[in-house]
Order: sequence, then structure tokens, then C-alpha cells
Amino acid sequence: MYTDYCSRIYKSLLTINPYLREIGIKRDDLVYATPDGTINGSLYLMDQKGFTDFSVGSAPEEIRFNAIREYGVQYLVLLDTNFHRNPKLTPCLQHKIGTYKSVEIFDLESY
Repeated sequence: MYTDYCSRIYKSLLTINPYLREIGIKRDDLVYATPDGTINGSLYLMDQKGFTDFSVGSAPEEIRFNAIREYGVQYLVLLDTNFHRNPKLTPCLQHKIGTYKSVEIFDLESY
């Protein structure tokens, strides 16, 4: 089951790079890829700079989301749409700028 989940999520990331550039996200723009507990697996696959859940620690979501803004993160890359069910994530989901397969991308500039 876990292997299927990882395969589905990470498979999308293997080909997402041209789409990110198409919607205006540059390689040096900082993204927060979540949920991703790896050190930088999703970032590596996307060829993108930024943070994963591993990078920002195990702090409660509200603290984590405020911290990522302090780090200068510009975009939220939501790797699993089931994560929408987390009500603490709602403020970050106001400015959706794209969807690529199972991945949704949000602009955090207004957050």
C-alpha cells in the first residue's frame, strides 16, 4: 500500500519540471513540498529549491506554515490532494495556480 502511494506521488514529480516553469516558478524560487518526510526527495525529483516536512521539523502545522513564510517560501506544492482535509492548511490554499496530475500548486505570496 505504501509503495503504491509513493509510486503515484513521486511518478508525477518526475515530469513536473516543465510545468512548473510554464506557470512561472523558477528553479531558484523556494517551494514547500508537503506531505514529504524525506530529506529532499520531492525537491530532487522536481529539480526545485525549497523545503519538505523533514526540513521544517515536527512542529504543529500552524507553526510550520508560519515558519515557511519566514524562510521566504513562495509556493506550496501539495503532493497529495487528500491533505486538503487538514483544516490548518486552509489559509495556504487560497491562491491555486496550477494542477499537475495528483499535485496542486499554490502561490503563498498573499498568505
